[in-house]
Amino acid sequence: MHDTAAMGYDTLGGLNDLPDSEQTLDLTLAEQPALEGDESSVFLVAETDFDGLIRASSDPASEISVDGLEMVKPGPTATPTDVFIHGVDQLRRKLWFEAADSMRSVIESDSRRVELHTPRAFACLGYAYLKLSQTEKSIAAYRESVQLCPDLLGACSGLAAALMSAGHDEEAVQAFHAACRVDPDRVQLRFNLGNILARTGHKAEAEQEYKHVLRLEPMHASTLNNLGALLAKRRRFDEAIELLTSIEDSDQWTWRPRFNLGLVLAKAHRWDESIACLQSVMRDFPACARTRILAARTMRCHRQHLDAIEVLDEFLDWGDLKATAQELLGLIHDDLGNPVQAMVFWRESLETDPGFARVYSHIARRCLREREFAEAEIAIAKSLALSGQRAESWTLRGQIDLAGDRIEEAIQSFEHALSLNDHAYEARYWLGRAHLRAGSVVGALGQYERLDAAGSPLAARLHKRLR
Repeated sequence: MHDTAAMGYDTLGGLNDLPDSEQTLDLTLAEQPALEGDESSVFLVAETDFDGLIRASSDPASEISVDGLEMVKPGPTATPTDVFIHGVDQLRRKLWFEAADSMRSVIESDSRRVELHTPRAFACLGYAYLKLSQTEKSIAAYRESVQLCPDLLGACSGLAAALMSAGHDEEAVQAFHAACRVDPDRVQLRFNLGNILARTGHKAEAEQEYKHVLRLEPMHASTLNNLGALLAKRRRFDEAIELLTSIEDSDQWTWRPRFNLGLVLAKAHRWDESIACLQSVMRDFPACARTRILAARTMRCHRQHLDAIEVLDEFLDWGDLKATAQELLGLIHDDLGNPVQAMVFWRESLETDPGFARVYSHIARRCLREREFAEAEIAIAKSLALSGQRAESWTLRGQIDLAGDRIEEAIQSFEHALSLNDHAYEARYWLGRAHLRAGSVVGALGQYERLDAAGSPLAARLHKRLR
């Protein structure tokens, strides 16, 4: 049997030697904002500029108008321009396969690529392929169009949309920049450019693009929402709250900005305001499972455990969030000192989703607290095998190593946690403790200085052990 003082379970709290906020927020508010335009606007940007392709397609020499083609089909003597205009009409009527056939016919008739309508035919073909979810073919067609006519907005924006849809994010960024050079003040282009810059980690550039949109259209609700989410990720909570609140008086006060406002208020530890906001969302959108999860998480952080249980106990089709709801019920019961009930919910969560790595971490932490070391080893090993990129899991791995007197292994686990997330202050705190166990006061002092510089409350707790 290990000595409890040697393992760190002393009067300062041992495994629980962390401020409440440090222990709960990682597992309860690891929630992503609800963004506008992540999917639908990929097609919207292509559709917006598709109208431009139609307007640019009028050939004064042709007697056939776009409107008239609803009743007219080109015959054997039809010119490529006639076929092109007919293909445009097919696109407007959402006849994607037929439109693609028409555009390919137009392109094949111009082997030298010299006709006026050919770049537009390539762009329309790209648009048809995009609607048919044939993204690589769409990209190839749009590229041909851009090569033939670099200033054709429908081609430039369509290429950006197709690249974004295919997940070629870095190329899509360049394509959106090119489209914005053609039309610098197109709101939908700037909005999507901001979205993909945010998605690829270019947060400062994304912020500038969103602000460009707001200069053009100050109450563009989708941009206000996404910029608010971006600022929240950068921990600029007051600015985010102001932006999100500004949407309240518009007809775009949908669940997304309201959900994000509740999330940001919670991250700012304004618990009562957050809960009130999320309760209003639940009243207006009672079937929104994601809002209920966030509300329960926030209530748990604010120690309103019974209210959180009530929110989670209401009948609802949880869908993909069923395992998350069961996980959260387990955490709440664990907080309330009901470890048996907590384990029941966590086992149910794993039955719902056997790959839920985070739940194995909860089980490992509970087993460690109960000094069931073999079970803790098994659980954390399963967690890391399923998902080895969470700093919190490696921190727990290190704590289990430390409890088993494997000091060097513990140090390696804590260092790996910090390599994944340099702001994992819990890992840094325990790394300092491990250095002390190894007899390295200098190593522990280095971790204390890093915690103190970051303003973490864990600095004071580690400092007590350095005296």
